[in-house]
Amino acid sequence: MKDLKVSIIVPIYNSEKYLDKCIQSILSQTYQNFELILVDDGSPDDSGNICDRYKKKDERIVVIHKENGGVSSARNAGLDICRGEYVTFIDSDDYVNDTYLENFKLNEPADLKIQGAVRVNEEKRVEDKLGDNRIRGIPKILKLYKECAENGHDQLYNSCAKLYSKSIIEKLHLRFLCGLHCGEDALFNLQFLCHCNHVVTLSACCYIYQISHSTLSKIPRNVEEELMVYREYKKIISDLENRNCEAEEMVDHLRKSRMLHIARTAFRFQIATKKEQEDCLKAYREIQKNRRYHLSFPYSFVNIFSFLSIPTERFILNLLFTIMNKVSPFHRT
Repeated sequence: MKDLKVSIIVPIYNSEKYLDKCIQSILSQTYQNFELILVDDGSPDDSGNICDRYKKKDERIVVIHKENGGVSSARNAGLDICRGEYVTFIDSDDYVNDTYLENFKLNEPADLKIQGAVRVNEEKRVEDKLGDNRIRGIPKILKLYKECAENGHDQLYNSCAKLYSKSIIEKLHLRFLCGLHCGEDALFNLQFLCHCNHVVTLSACCYIYQISHSTLSKIPRNVEEELMVYREYKKIISDLENRNCEAEEMVDHLRKSRMLHIARTAFRFQIATKKEQEDCLKAYREIQKNRRYHLSFPYSFVNIFSFLSIPTERFILNLLFTIMNKVSPFHRT
């Protein structure tokens, strides 16, 4: 059996301090059949020049220089040209151990393989992994996604330390949603998982995620972005229901999580405009049509006053959250 090619996509922005270590860790892989796509997302520092220097040294390296468009745009630029049977993403301020690719066991087919990651900051080093397991069938795969969310594992909420089947990405014309400051990975993964039949989790922890160094995307979502995500989740839910995937628990989880995000975004920090708050309440009520979901205090207020007109409910909720914010900041968490 021939060695399968892996496309390694590295989105880069202002990473000159860490980029050498990242690239060198990739070039040192024991599994050598890969292409390395370095996407310089309009970096004003020396990142672009560093990429070009490495390209001259190794013919497996492809460099893309583009105008700044964000991490999703950079990853998409890599996906547009990649030629491997599998795809993996590595952030430019992270690095991998030399057996990272080898530990994916490419001779054993699967739609998605997930390694653990080592999270490092100035104070500690923590392994986050799911262990060795094989999951087959969409219901069980989506159950894993739901359990990860409920148990605080974020290995299915980011795109790193994973090996994606390129054929599924191309079949779905799947790309990262541009315009988000965070959460684009989780959405991409969920869209991908909804069409997987075989997922493998691995106990190997060869991806080193440097928490304090991240330069790509750490800004919370605003209301407009939250509504963008809500519309994408609507499509996912509709697709699951139309395909009769036996994923009722997952659909309920997605609806309830969207309600909580919408309620938090619209009223938690009171930075939304009047129209944005009313759009959030409309989305909230749209979800409630399918089933009556209940949120914990203080977001339960959004349920309590849902019998009122949207403008009236918006006025009352703003008044309540203003009072609570003055008394105690507990609802900011």
